[in-house]
Amino acid sequence: MGRTVARVYTIEFQKHGLPHMHMIIFFHPDSKLRTPEEVDSLLCAEFPDEETQPELFELIKSMMVHTPCGNEHNNPNAPCIEKDKCTKSFPKPFQDQTTVTTDSYARLCRRNTGKKFKVGSGNSEREVDNSWVVPYCAWLLWKYRCHINVESIASIKAINYIYKYVYKGHDRTTMQFGTCEDEVQLYLDA
Repeated sequence: MGRTVARVYTIEFQKHGLPHMHMIIFFHPDSKLRTPEEVDSLLCAEFPDEETQPELFELIKSMMVHTPCGNEHNNPNAPCIEKDKCTKSFPKPFQDQTTVTTDSYARLCRRNTGKKFKVGSGNSEREVDNSWVVPYCAWLLWKYRCHINVESIASIKAINYIYKYVYKGHDRTTMQFGTCEDEVQLYLDA
């Protein structure tokens, strides 16, 4: 992936108790992704050719596709839907080439190839194209064989947001079982 100089991460537990990591990796100046070609050398947001890269194709199909959501995809109660919109901004717009702007993340190439692939099974089976692929690094996907969303950040505003996201802390709740005398201690114990 290149030479790194620092990393910051936090591990949180999702609603089902599964661990979930948010990590920021700082590259050495010689390894930074500054041009669209450099971003494309590490990241992708498209299905690979299923004939020439069948293993990668299956990994992406099973782990790196955002489930089609919303009324138009017959999935209005998806967890990502708020006020009838996907909070993750899927489906992403098609784009013929990667662009790097100074005020945001790199916008990855998502060509409209006209190809659609089936994901899910039974009643949850849906057809998807490149607009539903979550950005990934093929090497990390092959190595860890799990969902790993990888983004390239090109601005200080995005870095501030990511830091805030990494350090947001865990969900907490205050509960009472029966009667309790020490509310302060319960609150401290989350």
